[in-house]
Amino acid sequence: MLRKYISVVALVALGLFSCDPMEDLNSEIEKDMKQEIQDGVDEMEANKDKVEVPADGELILNADDYAKIGGSVSDNLMFDKDNSAESLLPGFFTQSFLNPELGTSVVVSYNYFEDANELAIADPVTYEVQPDEYNNKYNNFDKSGALGFVQSKYTDAKKGDLVELIFDLYDGGFYPAAVRYFVHIGEGGWIMATELSSDDYSNMGQRYPNFENDDMALERIKIYMPQIGANLYSKQGDRQVVRYTFTEKVEDERIFESRFLYLENESTYEWIEVPTEVEKSIELSFNGDTWDALTVEIVKYTMTRDDYNNVGSSNAAQYGNFNLSGDFKERSAIIKAVGGILDATFGDEIKEGVYYLVKYDYYNGSVASDNITLQKVGKDWVEVE
Repeated sequence: MLRKYISVVALVALGLFSCDPMEDLNSEIEKDMKQEIQDGVDEMEANKDKVEVPADGELILNADDYAKIGGSVSDNLMFDKDNSAESLLPGFFTQSFLNPELGTSVVVSYNYFEDANELAIADPVTYEVQPDEYNNKYNNFDKSGALGFVQSKYTDAKKGDLVELIFDLYDGGFYPAAVRYFVHIGEGGWIMATELSSDDYSNMGQRYPNFENDDMALERIKIYMPQIGANLYSKQGDRQVVRYTFTEKVEDERIFESRFLYLENESTYEWIEVPTEVEKSIELSFNGDTWDALTVEIVKYTMTRDDYNNVGSSNAAQYGNFNLSGDFKERSAIIKAVGGILDATFGDEIKEGVYYLVKYDYYNGSVASDNITLQKVGKDWVEVE
């Protein structure tokens, strides 16, 4: 009797505590469905302000883009060495664009601040003025005459070019075979560098007429600029290049060299480094999850009508494009023509390892545009696939 009682109790207990397998399965399915729905809602919320990546694979950042990136980039509308495009653009792309296909790439053009103290000065071209080139009865130049001579002699100069001019100078007194430096600052043209005198160095606390520290040179020259003779009467907005002597010890030998600062008169008593803004480009590639910034430097160029006149094709010169059924049927012909234009346009500025993204027009039944990316390998131009 006791055995039967225990069996009944056991059966009752089993009935009370056992679960319906179908009910468990349905519960799991319902839970998964709720999670999927929530994930979908979260994804829609995260993507509601995102857009498709540019169809042509190119993006020029605008003010709204810089604002979204934030920080000093938002304030200045440009990147700099401490806030680089390489480090900030991948996050901006993830925040701004819907995920594209794996391997999708976009070339981004952006503004970059080059430290004025890093103004790229070329190796100097030295020229000595000949007696018959003075064009005046005194056979010398004052400062403005020397500047005018450089302006007329070097008309094809580009930013950063440097001329070391040897000439007879009259500047309150006669200085035969004086040496002065002229720097091309871009849109502002040629400017004669201000030379620091021994007294200038002494007034800036230097025992000798040179600096041993670039940071010290920058800070002291900026402070002392209003007192330098050439700048006593400068106005707000005036710009000046200052040449100073830098010395350092290399293997027990003291080396002297010229260095240059590019400054602007911000107010009556304050000079600042000129904010040199340049346009740069970088390529970003989607790896399936995030965006990677490719570290290759990219230079963008759009061919002009004059370029087509100079590629050696009468058809291209006449119509301003490449005829894909004529002279430019072969891809190699386009590479050769575009490479020649790059050589003529950039000359000595061309660097190996840099990508040159060139936009050109072509005719293939109708006129359209396309891009080609080249890089210089030795003496040859090679297409980057």
